[in-house]
Amino acid sequence: MKTPPLSPHTWRLKLSFHLFLQTSLHLSSIPFKGTMDLSAPAPVLTLLH
Repeated sequence: MKTPPLSPHTWRLKLSFHLFLQTSLHLSSIPFKGTMDLSAPAPVLTLLH
């Protein structure tokens, strides 16, 4: 049974979610250094909108 190809919209959602998880893991693995860390998720947030 073959899986149907992902539509561009679904693929973008999966990619955005993956990047969001990666960014969250990255931010939680480093000590908080102020606003510099807060700027990291910006590209992810723009992908989600």
